[in-house]
Amino acid sequence: MFGFLLGAIAGSVAAYYWHDRIRRYMTSELPTVRDRAAERLGDLGERANSALDRTRTRINTAVRSGQERLKSTPSGGPSDPSGMPRDRGPAPSRETSDL
Repeated sequence: MFGFLLGAIAGSVAAYYWHDRIRRYMTSELPTVRDRAAERLGDLGERANSALDRTRTRINTAVRSGQERLKSTPSGGPSDPSGMPRDRGPAPSRETSDL
């Protein structure tokens, strides 16, 4: 408790002693800090949009290539509702018998 009171007193003395410097900083330097922060937020937004556009392009390319691949597969055989070819069972035997 004693440390808290001592810290409060020290903070009050420092604020009283440097109040002119603090006020000057708040009126002259703070607006430029805010402007720089706003510019950086704008840059961050542009980079995020750019990254989203690149990702969207990659996804669209992957979807198109998948569609083209599915369209180019022969559709002569039976398939299940998911569009995947069904297993037709084992291949017929090609053994010849000697009679």
